[in-house]
Amino acid sequence: KSVIFMSHSMGSIMTLYFLHSQPQSWKDKYVAHFVSLAGVWAGTTQAVRVFAEGTNLNSRFLSEKHLLWERTCPSLAWLMPNKKKWNDTEVIVQIPDKNFTRANLTDFFKGLSTEEGTNMEYMIEDTKNLLEDLKPPNVPLDCIHSSKMPTAEKLIYPPDFFPLYDPKIIFGDGDGTVNLRSLETCLDWKTEQKQEIFHAKLQNLDHVEMLRSKEVISLVASRIQLINSK
Repeated sequence: KSVIFMSHSMGSIMTLYFLHSQPQSWKDKYVAHFVSLAGVWAGTTQAVRVFAEGTNLNSRFLSEKHLLWERTCPSLAWLMPNKKKWNDTEVIVQIPDKNFTRANLTDFFKGLSTEEGTNMEYMIEDTKNLLEDLKPPNVPLDCIHSSKMPTAEKLIYPPDFFPLYDPKIIFGDGDGTVNLRSLETCLDWKTEQKQEIFHAKLQNLDHVEMLRSKEVISLVASRIQLINSK
């Protein structure tokens, strides 16, 4: 029987990687649909912020500073901004005497911690080719995500703040964790694959909180019902 894959956030790129590793004949036979919620397709600036200051994903029970162990996670390296959506001239981090783009982010990481920055450099090298070209899944896809939530776009360190103090965050559009440009990567695939792509851009729902949203639950239930009726 064919199945419906359903994923959230990083689960979406893990599923995409899995689908890329399968022949098209296998996907045509066994994959009925792929439903993605808040897929971090092309990475996120939040990954840079996590390395800089930690994150508690908006949980009041966790302290950001107790989460700097996240710097050692290969999964964090995989979530760094992808070259398809961030060019090598866009400034992601700014300190008084230097700008950092995706091309030299590892210098920024080493400035915060030589050991952990060097380790992150190795992990980025290890993971950079997993989805570098962001090819489509070549299966029917539902791409559902939120927008209109303040989402980190740029980190600015005032004089004397780097590397001891947290930066000022410049926010842009997204779901609070993933930038809109990354969430909407699935739209590029509409002209790159023949299989159907359904896109739903919701508003004012947080990246994690959307999993508890009645609006999202109702939408996903109706979409799955429709998929199963075909």
